[in-house]
Amino acid sequence: MPDSRVQSADAVIIGGGPAGAVAGRELARLGMRIIIIERGQRNRETTCGHCLNPRILPQLDAIDLRQPIEDIAVGETRALGLHLSGRAAVRFRLARGLMVRRTDLDQLLLDEAARHGAIVMQPATARIEFIHGHTAVVAATHKATTTRWRTRLLVGADGLRSCVARHAGWSPSRTGRGYGFSFQIKDPGQHELRPETIEMFLDRTGYLGIVREAGGTLHIGALVLPRAEQKLAPDAFVRAVANRFEMLQQIGLDQIRTTDMRSLTAAGPMPHAPDRIAGGSCALIGDAAGYIEPFTGEGMTWAMESALLLAGAVQQHGQWSAATARTYEAHWQREVGRAQRRCRAIARLVRAPGLVRTVCGFSLGRQFIAQQLAGRVAGKAVAA
Repeated sequence: MPDSRVQSADAVIIGGGPAGAVAGRELARLGMRIIIIERGQRNRETTCGHCLNPRILPQLDAIDLRQPIEDIAVGETRALGLHLSGRAAVRFRLARGLMVRRTDLDQLLLDEAARHGAIVMQPATARIEFIHGHTAVVAATHKATTTRWRTRLLVGADGLRSCVARHAGWSPSRTGRGYGFSFQIKDPGQHELRPETIEMFLDRTGYLGIVREAGGTLHIGALVLPRAEQKLAPDAFVRAVANRFEMLQQIGLDQIRTTDMRSLTAAGPMPHAPDRIAGGSCALIGDAAGYIEPFTGEGMTWAMESALLLAGAVQQHGQWSAATARTYEAHWQREVGRAQRRCRAIARLVRAPGLVRTVCGFSLGRQFIAQQLAGRVAGKAVAA
């Protein structure tokens, strides 16, 4: 049943993942009337490697979110292993990170936003009716009732190919043709995968990462590079990579079929970046603001960092304005943008396993990779 009246909100956030939920929580803590529209059911599945980079943990401490997230963690990460076909793995020690299932994390953060006063509409659909200057109108349908919201700030936390970016007229400045996916399998035991380690298997067609979670589960994430995406579906990609690595054959990935891949989800295209992330009545956060191939939990960290930067800019200026948009965009470029550029340097190596093999064959090469990792994990990555 539609509600023809237009209600007012200080901000409407489309998307309730880590970016949207944390932004909603922090803006609500400033006393603002916040609406979060999340289309997924409670505890929805989403494409993710489940690793939370340690760089975000001090920031979560500062807003009293670290302990609740620690409480739902299903493991820790303290090392990274890079595997190339035909040679021993190169290993790096990392600062302590967390393994957190997105089904639990996203809902925890949405419930936290609601606890601090945000109105969470879940599951709900959003239709952007109007964007002009510093005003936007969004129709949200929840439980068969449609409510129209007028807001000064419309936040796109709706991932790749954001509908907010499209309605704002912001075109992609960079769009790749790769795609990512994730899934789970039962841990069969009797293999060489190390505990508390992100094991990355590099191949010319992409890469595959595995972590061991509590409860006897292996969580697997992968990136299929453009040269392979037209040829390989997720199960075929996993089998092709597994045929080159004995460790993957130990857990049966060389024989895997789609029916064996629990909680399989996919996302793309990637990398992806809009030509703007803030202006007028709109702002983009999380994957919507820009996404490249992540390593060691960068995706969730970028999402939450961008949310905190947005809330910080609003707090600094008192409301959403042109000056607030400029502040947010500058801070995003300095913090998240710089981290993504570092990650892109590692991603270039991943696209060329032969180059990684050469680089890792020298002590200075291993130190270079460790330094790149250190720039993203609080300066504590060292070649093992």
